[in-house]
Amino acid sequence: MELPYLLIAIIFLPGLLFAALGLSWLLGASPHERLVARLTKACYVIGTLGIAWLGVRMLATGQTVVRASLGDWFTVEQYHFPLAFVLDGIAFPLVALTVVLVGTVAAFSQSYLHRDEGYLRFFLLLNLFGFGALLLFTAATVDLIIGGWELVGLTSVLLIGFFQFRDEPVYNALRVFLAYRVCDIGLLTGAALLHIYHVPSAFAEWHTHELSPVVASVIGLLLLLAAMGKAAQVPFSGWLPRAMEGPTPSSAIF
Repeated sequence: MELPYLLIAIIFLPGLLFAALGLSWLLGASPHERLVARLTKACYVIGTLGIAWLGVRMLATGQTVVRASLGDWFTVEQYHFPLAFVLDGIAFPLVALTVVLVGTVAAFSQSYLHRDEGYLRFFLLLNLFGFGALLLFTAATVDLIIGGWELVGLTSVLLIGFFQFRDEPVYNALRVFLAYRVCDIGLLTGAALLHIYHVPSAFAEWHTHELSPVVASVIGLLLLLAAMGKAAQVPFSGWLPRAMEGPTPSSAIF
């Protein structure tokens, strides 16, 4: 299999599994716990083997970057939204960590959440979280990063408030959501400024455009604000203890 196609498969497998399980749930079906767990574990085993094979092939061929594209999602006048992905020295360990960590959590959750009424809901959120994280780590454009960023944030909050019939998890999930939203202003505003100043969406094309030091510094600080929020850095570190209100498996991810 060509490396770009393998990269796309690794990224989209959790998303496809989420869509399949979600559609069956919407149609009134109730997949057996064992089937849900086996499909999820198989998804991340394939992802783990796939990223390992990618690493071997990259080492064997001396290739340092793998790029993949599914074309443009949509185009409006001069703006286009490319579905482009990149696997480089920064993205590779993050992708590997994601597939191994989420797969391990899925294996543990099979018995931990046995007979819990939210079993399917948990695995839906877990797969959507994995898909969002893989999108985020491999995105080759700012716009695609926002998509993965929002999926990770939304599923994180829903996992924290998983025990929705208790007040504390819901309250803490809302507090985390508020902290995320405040910091997400940095990412959204930074991305908007990049477009206002006609900076290409793709990172690989940034060297073709120059910004004034002031504008570049403002955009950099806005992106730093967003990163500090997601990484629970001071003064936004208060959300991390609140994330422990979720089930033990999701708390392990955070």
